[in-house]
Amino acid sequence: MTTDQGQDNQEKGKALDKVQAVLKAPRTRRIGWWVAGFLVAFGFFGYFAGPPLLKAVLLKQLSNELQRDVSIERIDINPYALSASVAGVSIKDKAGKEVVGFDELFVNLSSFSIFQYGAVVDEIRLSGPRVAVARTGEGTYDISDLIEKWSKPSEPSPTPRFSINNIQILNGKVVFEDQPLGKTHTISDINLALPFISSLPYQAERLVEPSFAAVINGAPFVMKGRGKEIFEGRQESELNLDLDRFDLAGFQPYLPANFPIRLGGGLLDTELRLVFKELSDKVFSLTLVGGVHLSELAVSESSGAPLLGWTRLDVDIADADLVNRRFAIQRVALDGLDAHVSVSKQGEMNWVRILNKLAAEGEAGKSAEAPAPAAGPEWVLEGAQLTNGKLHWRDESNVRTTEGQVFDIAVTVGKVDGKLVDPIEVTEASYKVDLGERMRIGSMQVRGIKLDLKNHRVDVAEAINSATRIVMVRNKEGKIEWVSSPVLKTVRTAKQELSDERPWIANVGKVQVSDLAFRMEDQTTRPAAVQVVDGFNLVGENLSTEPGKKGNVSLSSRVNQKGSLKVSGAVQLMPLQTALKIESEAIPVLPLQPYFTDFLNIELTRGLVSNIGELNLQMGKEGLEGGYKGSLTLGDLITIDKVNNADFLKWKSLYFGGIDVR
Repeated sequence: MTTDQGQDNQEKGKALDKVQAVLKAPRTRRIGWWVAGFLVAFGFFGYFAGPPLLKAVLLKQLSNELQRDVSIERIDINPYALSASVAGVSIKDKAGKEVVGFDELFVNLSSFSIFQYGAVVDEIRLSGPRVAVARTGEGTYDISDLIEKWSKPSEPSPTPRFSINNIQILNGKVVFEDQPLGKTHTISDINLALPFISSLPYQAERLVEPSFAAVINGAPFVMKGRGKEIFEGRQESELNLDLDRFDLAGFQPYLPANFPIRLGGGLLDTELRLVFKELSDKVFSLTLVGGVHLSELAVSESSGAPLLGWTRLDVDIADADLVNRRFAIQRVALDGLDAHVSVSKQGEMNWVRILNKLAAEGEAGKSAEAPAPAAGPEWVLEGAQLTNGKLHWRDESNVRTTEGQVFDIAVTVGKVDGKLVDPIEVTEASYKVDLGERMRIGSMQVRGIKLDLKNHRVDVAEAINSATRIVMVRNKEGKIEWVSSPVLKTVRTAKQELSDERPWIANVGKVQVSDLAFRMEDQTTRPAAVQVVDGFNLVGENLSTEPGKKGNVSLSSRVNQKGSLKVSGAVQLMPLQTALKIESEAIPVLPLQPYFTDFLNIELTRGLVSNIGELNLQMGKEGLEGGYKGSLTLGDLITIDKVNNADFLKWKSLYFGGIDVR
């Protein structure tokens, strides 16, 4: 074994002697000197001769190509690191205004470019880029000559072989001056990072994660991303989209002149994540999650009339699958809704008019052979809330113009499925109404609503109304002047396939009305007959339109200031059937005199009606049927002769008992 080791050592020694002999050979020394000289010359040229030559070439070529003044501060080349930087570049127009410029461009090439037969860049960094563009007229810009030159069609060419890695843009700025509109839009503090853009199967060491940040017209916008391998061969990428108070009103000048609405304000904020997943071969998902917020919205008609606005809208997206069109919305919250609805004398509603114009523009843009529409998206909303809402109403289509508002609107809605199979639950809805003297509602609250669209059913746990004031007028022509439905010019009807003739069923567990006042003025009589009901209080339980189902009601009220009325008993709405106990006391008859004074030669100066009895009504085959059992008292009656103006008939009390009218 010792002999074998000795032979190996001898062979290694001989090989080493041969290598040393080759290195000491004159030919090897000459090659070494040539290589060393080439490296020194390469470095000398790169450091000292290359930059001024490259600068001169770039200045000449760029000036000829752009037809603008080009300046370059300096160029540095590191030949051994295969890197170069160009600093202080500025391109100016004939007036001396800078169009494009940047502080420094750094490029680090890779030696793998030789083996890939293409350009391989390990890192590229652009610092302080600046772009300034001006719109000088309709469809014209101060760089229109370059746009026309570069947009000319060229012969198609194969995709170049390249791999650009670790791309960075730092502290950029873009200024767009819209001279016809007198507006300037600025995108500043631009920072962009991309791991790579490549047409080659090569990636350098990743030094950056994908991101983008900028300040757009004063509103910060941030996008941050990351990529990872969720399991072998499957990739997942994520991009954060963060926008802070982006002003949407800046887009208004660029909407078509005939666009029916005007965007006066709107600040957009987002905290979104866009996630791309490769689930399997040729199966991908692209989902969006996060929040979208739109505040201080102001939308008006093209005429300037206000249309819609709100203080803040929040939309929390749980999972929006953009590929498969499945959307899960966690919450929608709208605060400070301010909507305007108006109907003209011709019966034209503002919202219908605007929607028709938008629909007409959409139809005009469709192809004659447009493909059949795809199935609708699937969606589910876990909950929605409206607070501090207000609806402005103006109706000029009726006898008298009605104007007012519904305000303090608050609605809380539970889960809603896009298929609308399950009932929609509304936890609570409340509002107030002010339509001038015609109608005011101090408070209206509805709780525990279940809306079953599939089965045509509405269930309400409780409805509470208080401090309602109603004034109704019957004018000299016999027409009722009150809050009437608008007389619309056109009424859209549902398509036949969407129609459903099944009746709706409504159930209300409890109805409570307190402090209601009603005034009716009939101007067809001389003098006008005025009836007043105030202090009206009502409690109803288990009221329903379901056939055969009975409920209970009880009410009390003051009539014409002096009288009182009490009603209680059972009520069936479908078909109508009642068994009510009625008790009235000292109801003045004088306000009814205008209806019969022309038929009598006497005039009533005083009279009170009271009763105790039971009223039964029911809807029969031939119409409404009913009867009254009880008593009636006509008291404190005084009448005078119209001709002689002397007392005609008077009594203290006239009592009728055992009345049975059927």
